Amino acid sequence: MRSITPPLTDVFNALKAFLGSSVPQPALEALCQVELGLYLQQKMMPGSPAGSAWVLFSGYGFAEAHRAPLPSDAAKTLRIARYSLWTLRRSRTWLDALDTYQRFDPRVRAYDVPDADAPAARRDLSVAGDRFSVYEQLLRAAPPLAGKRLPVAGQGPHAFPVSRTMAVVDLPPVPRIPLVTHDMDLEPAGGGEPLVFTREGLERTAAEMDAQHTRFGEGRAPRWLERLRSFDLSTKENGTFHKTRKDEDFTFTVDGIQHLLGIVGAGKSTLRDIIAVHLAKLGKRTTIIVTDVAEVLKLVRLYDLYTNGAAAPVLGSSGRERHAQRLHRRLAGRGEHRLLAHDDPAFAYLGTSCLLNVRRQGRHIDDRATRLRRGTLLPAPAPVGPAP
Repeated sequence: MRSITPPLTDVFNALKAFLGSSVPQPALEALCQVELGLYLQQKMMPGSPAGSAWVLFSGYGFAEAHRAPLPSDAAKTLRIARYSLWTLRRSRTWLDALDTYQRFDPRVRAYDVPDADAPAARRDLSVAGDRFSVYEQLLRAAPPLAGKRLPVAGQGPHAFPVSRTMAVVDLPPVPRIPLVTHDMDLEPAGGGEPLVFTREGLERTAAEMDAQHTRFGEGRAPRWLERLRSFDLSTKENGTFHKTRKDEDFTFTVDGIQHLLGIVGAGKSTLRDIIAVHLAKLGKRTTIIVTDVAEVLKLVRLYDLYTNGAAAPVLGSSGRERHAQRLHRRLAGRGEHRLLAHDDPAFAYLGTSCLLNVRRQGRHIDDRATRLRRGTLLPAPAPVGPAP
């Protein structure tokens, strides 16, 4: 989660010095957040009513749909602004925030908003007068990530809770290796450029998927190419829909949000799966969001077959036991009631065993033991070969 607090620390200190310590930090953050939204509105849509600013950070193209004259770099600025203003993305939430903002001491407010149906009026500042330079910074780059770096458990005895008791584990000496981090500011591959798909390209991918299943798959043939050729696709061109013939090549572009509509069995999931594999073969990363964990694990197994194991589920650790139980019930519902016979490959992603169990010393609490709390990192062993 990103936070506007670090860049605005000096502004908060100046406001606290003037208003006193009785004003809580969240109230000051709300004040600056509203001012950032109004500042963004005056840059993007000067002269517009203050109550309509929420459309800029709602995540939807309302301003573009109403053909508001936005600057050329508006798309990038709005993406960055939503990191700081996403909690105000609803009309009612924004209007309530404006009402609360107007109750602040006028001497610390950068704007006057007596009427949400009229533009906000800029005020001269005598407290934290440099805050607009910080607002400009927050519209040029995303705020930093909040939170503290997790501590790493060291060698020696450590205690941790097991049900209602405490257990002790003696961690061996492990060479420290640098933690692998992710670049949270990394832009999407391709820079967010539109994706263009053709019938020829997708049919080639579908044929490769059929061949891959013939060599390595199990069960009934999925007939990807036949299913792709069997459904009708209508693409939007010049404000209307154009239906492609069975023998006609089609081209459709995904630029931003693209909706795919069709009745049950029309082929929406088929097209989704072929596109996902098609993009993976082009070296692109795709996120598929489905309704439940069982479907996630099913799709991972499906995509792994066609992408040489490139798919991976995104699952939280706290719900693994619950998901494993659901998968057991699902298999039992198919007639297999012996737990030892439940060998679905999806269980590989739902392991609930803890590596610490092999080094547990029982329930005796060693006086030297430090507590392992939720959020403590265990030291990772040094790699002994090339990374998979």
